[in-house]
Amino acid sequence: MFAIKRYKEFLIKKTAFSTAKVNRICYAAESIINDATKLFLLITIGFCIRKIDLFVSILLTYTILRPFLGGMHKETYWGCFFSMLGLLLMATSIVLFTPFGGNYTVIYTCFLCIIGINVGPVCSPKRRKMTEEGRKQKKRIAMVIHIAIALLYILCREEVIRDGFLAGLWLVHSQVIIQTIMNQKGERKWKMC
Repeated sequence: MFAIKRYKEFLIKKTAFSTAKVNRICYAAESIINDATKLFLLITIGFCIRKIDLFVSILLTYTILRPFLGGMHKETYWGCFFSMLGLLLMATSIVLFTPFGGNYTVIYTCFLCIIGINVGPVCSPKRRKMTEEGRKQKKRIAMVIHIAIALLYILCREEVIRDGFLAGLWLVHSQVIIQTIMNQKGERKWKMC
């Protein structure tokens, strides 16, 4: 990205930071810009399809929980963006055009969450191995997030938003389970994030 290159040049010229520190700062800035643009574009799409409440409830659940359990995305920004957009549109379509929701969906979601939390967080073979303590800490945070989502589900009276929470949980946990299976088979077409 052009802006990040300029920012890196500025940091090198105007600060006494080491090259490693400048690279970390630029990586963080690039991540924030990428996430902010994805979020803005996705919310705009949700607004355009006139289901912003459903779209945001799915996106909120997905983006808050996914860093703690892992997931899949493509190597490039655009590959990641379009795969995330495809997943969100698919989840939105399933909620809108199928008999999604109700007691059976809640029961299936609970089972899916139990399996996902049990095998998660999944980590990439390309990244540093996660320590056992780091793994336990991520699981604890994921459990707190699940409890918060469950409370929101119980307190929310809007059926569409409740279904969005369930669909977001399905997206996260199905990725964890699929990635676990792919890691066991040795397939590495997708990179973990």
